[in-house]
Amino acid sequence: MQVDDTTVAVPSESRKRWDRVEAAGLLAELESARDQRVSEREFAEEHGVARSTLRSWSERKAGLDGDPALVEFFESPSGLAFIHLIVTLLHLIFCQLGPCGVDRVCQFLKLSGLAAFVGSSHGSQQQVSVEIRREIVEFERDQHAKLSPGMRERPIVIAADETWLNEMCLVGIDTRSNYILVEEYADSRDGETWQTVVERALKGLRVKVVGIAADEAAGLGRLIQSLLGVQKSPDVLHVQMDLWKALGQANRRSLLEPAEAM
Repeated sequence: MQVDDTTVAVPSESRKRWDRVEAAGLLAELESARDQRVSEREFAEEHGVARSTLRSWSERKAGLDGDPALVEFFESPSGLAFIHLIVTLLHLIFCQLGPCGVDRVCQFLKLSGLAAFVGSSHGSQQQVSVEIRREIVEFERDQHAKLSPGMRERPIVIAADETWLNEMCLVGIDTRSNYILVEEYADSRDGETWQTVVERALKGLRVKVVGIAADEAAGLGRLIQSLLGVQKSPDVLHVQMDLWKALGQANRRSLLEPAEAM
């Protein structure tokens, strides 16, 4: 994944495209070569890059608005690698682990001044976000295949529910490790669909489901009691709702009655 997919093309006869890191490295070499009295023409011929391309890179760098020391750093291969790290962590920590969206990443890049060195539009950062999500899914699949054969067998309790964004998604999380075992779109949430999804997710894992924490949905109830025959645990939300129904009105009256008597 690249932080900025900007590429610069040399004339059509060679059709060579240079990415940002390659361009920054060549430009640094060119500036060093100039100090050693190597001509631009000689450098271009030696490295197979058009002189017009070298000039465009130099003009772009010279036109950046910012502290010259920062420009020099962020336009170097090391600086670009650092920006790559920053943008990756912004998406990972604030968008994947946290509740933020791509627009907050764009806002950070603009306010921090990093927008001068990396694409800060919604479209460019949305591409980064999609790539990071793809990498996360691939990493999970790879680690699942590597680690599951060697794991020790153990009992687990799953917290299960349905979520909606554009369509219904069945979700199940191991309550001890917080690992997402089940995350699959489905057209139905009946017991049989839940059973199919859960069994597919647990295939290859040396675990035994001994309990499921869930609400009172009929499909989950059938999965727990009839299909799996495991213990059912209530979720915190619905326990709190039952407590509120039992105690809420009485507490409300006890608070209002003194005020009304004044």
